[in-house]
Amino acid sequence: MCLASCVLRPASCSLALGLVILLAASMLIANVLMAVTTVRRRNGFWNANRGFEFPLTLVGGLIAIGLARPGAFALGLNTFAGLSPLVLFSATLALGLIGVLMASYIGLRHSERRMVG
Repeated sequence: MCLASCVLRPASCSLALGLVILLAASMLIANVLMAVTTVRRRNGFWNANRGFEFPLTLVGGLIAIGLARPGAFALGLNTFAGLSPLVLFSATLALGLIGVLMASYIGLRHSERRMVG
């Protein structure tokens, strides 16, 4: 929970202020997908059952924000080392998804070990 908070607050503030929008959007996507895989997946799809319908809507919106060009009022640097925004967004999103998969695998192994021992 602490790790999610450490990612959520800076990324959401960064997104709201327009600071490094591509990184903030990919960090938030990874955070939401982690919540879907650990908490909401077993509840089914529909939001009425606390499922993952609404978090997937958030992911869709964050993907749209990440792929859009930063606006005129964006405060921060939006490209690093001459990389195109699409390449940077794809790379950071891939790293975030790898982190989600690794954390899900570690959690699964931990729960299996707890059941056995």
